[in-house]
Parts: sequence; structure tokens; C-alpha cells
Amino acid sequence: MRQVGVGRPEDNLSALLEIIAVKRTPSPSSGNPLEELVVTSRLSSHDALLLQRELEAGVVRVYEDRDENQEPPYSRYHVVTYFTSETGTGGGRTFQIDLVEIEDLHPTGLSIADLELPAPYRYSESWRSTGLEIVARAEVSNAQLDELFELSITDPHLVVRRGVSEEPRLMSLLLTAWSPGSEGSAACEFWLNDPKDVDNDWALVAKSVCMGRDALAGVEALLVALEERGVLPAADLDAIRDDAGRRRRELHFRMFEVGDLEADVEWRRG
Repeated sequence: MRQVGVGRPEDNLSALLEIIAVKRTPSPSSGNPLEELVVTSRLSSHDALLLQRELEAGVVRVYEDRDENQEPPYSRYHVVTYFTSETGTGGGRTFQIDLVEIEDLHPTGLSIADLELPAPYRYSESWRSTGLEIVARAEVSNAQLDELFELSITDPHLVVRRGVSEEPRLMSLLLTAWSPGSEGSAACEFWLNDPKDVDNDWALVAKSVCMGRDALAGVEALLVALEERGVLPAADLDAIRDDAGRRRRELHFRMFEVGDLEADVEWRRG
């Protein structure tokens, strides 16, 4: 019977999990076969707590072989669902876990609303019941970062995953964090979701971004009224517009800036 370890090596779970069912289905991204596993085990109370912590994160590492001297090779799996119950004796717990293998994809670039971005240095795709979610990190120019901010939290855009699929897909964009680089560059993380699949975190950030855009729209309406009434000359109105836009952009940029993207923001995809 095939057995695997689930979690991180440092957790040092004393028991392996037994695979009781295996199915392979084509990847919706590439068509390559991906494993769907059902695993089960009986664990001590301590090990059960460690395992449950990993399961709640939504993505786990599955190890085929363990080596005390080095981290063994692993594959990443989404936790579809799991069930746990007390064993009735000794305070242990039994687990049954449904897992789906995560495909390691390596796009050569991303196109978002005609903005061409370089190959991400971190990239993850996952398929939910409502559609596709992408999380990516890339090194971009400051000009590209500026365009990403303008595209973030607006109407959905056509996205092409170069090297994965050339078929355009309508997706919503959220730029979640960035840090300054050298020579006019920046590292940034962004999420792309099918428009109907946005979560509470997305909605909270969207509200903050939209408040800034609404405020700028209010300033523009006031300036239009002043211009129509001849209160200020056109040159002064244009200067106010430029200043309001600059202030909004600076606030927007600071909202998502971190000192070092890799050090300060945990990669959430296992």
C-alpha cells in the first residue's frame, strides 16, 4: 500500500498517511494528468494538531520518501476537503483527506489588457468551483508597475498566459504588494481571478482603491464646475488636476509598498 507524508519536514509527523484511492484527471490548464488522492491515517493528538494546521492553510506538500539528512522531493496538493474524528481511545484522531495535485507551470510571460509582462519568477494556478485563480510575482519596470496599478480593481481584462495557453481569458486584476528594485525596477505580486470569483480580501482592498478613485472623481467634478463658471483659468485647473492625480497615486503606491517583497510577504501558494 502506497504511503506518503503530508506537511513540512520540520513537523516530524510520526505516522505516514495511507493512500486509499487514486484518480488521474487532465489538467484544465495544460491537459497533463494530475493526481487526485484520498488519504487516511490515525494520529496522536500532537500529530493531529500539526497536520490540521497544514490542512487549514489549503495547500500541503506531499512527500513520497523521507530522508533524515535532507528535505526529500515533494509535490504540492490542494486540500479539497478533510474529515477528522476522535478515535475513542488514547486521545488520538483519524483523518480522511481529499487532495488534488497542483501543476507546476512555467509561463514565459503574461499579457494583461495588452500590457506585456516578463515571465513571473513565482507563479501558481488553481481552479475553484467558479473558475481560475492566478497568483504571480514578477520583476517589472516602474512604468509597467504604474500600468498595473491603473488596471487593478477596474473592469475585467483579457489575459494571456504565454507558454501555458494563448487563449485570452477575461479576468479581474488585483496588485497586492510591491517593493522597489534597482535601476527603475520593482518586484510585485498580483492576483488574477475569474470576475465572479473574488473573495473578502479582494473586496476589502477594492473598497480602499475605489475610495481613492471616487475622491478623485469628486475633485474632477468640482474642477469642471469651476471651469464652466470661469472662476479659475484653465492653466490653474490643469495644475490642480495634476496635483490631485499625483497625490492619489502616491497614496495608492504607499498602500501596497513593502521594503522587500520576498522577505516581508509570505508566498501563499505552498
